[in-house]
Amino acid sequence: MRNAIRKIRFTLFFPAASYTAVIASAARRCSRAYVAMHTRRGVHREDRAMLFIVNWTAQPEVERQAAERFLQTRGEPPDGIHLIGRWHAIGSIWGIAVCECDDVEPLARWALEWADIFMFDIKPAITDEQVGRMLAEHAQKP
Repeated sequence: MRNAIRKIRFTLFFPAASYTAVIASAARRCSRAYVAMHTRRGVHREDRAMLFIVNWTAQPEVERQAAERFLQTRGEPPDGIHLIGRWHAIGSIWGIAVCECDDVEPLARWALEWADIFMFDIKPAITDEQVGRMLAEHAQKP
């Protein structure tokens, strides 16, 4: 699975450094809610499900078309994707979502459905808990 993640390149648009900071900040805020939600439901699927940070942007010319499609579909992801959260920037056609899925194919399909309007940057992500474990393991190595 790790090799598959390395090969995945959905980057159609590379956000500016400030956007990257916003995405990282949102992912940190989501990670605690993500862990709490899965622990509370007793469904901690960390071994199978992968987290992804999805960033989208578009030009002002497609704002009306994007709004109409969003109202029609409610922006629902396809089967196989659990949408953890989605945030929209005020005053622009820019946003981020955090989602999880066991397979990247539904995620690629979802991006393709909106590719005529949006440019996407999709990156694999991990939670604070996962980073903490990795850092602790790394610190114990000689």
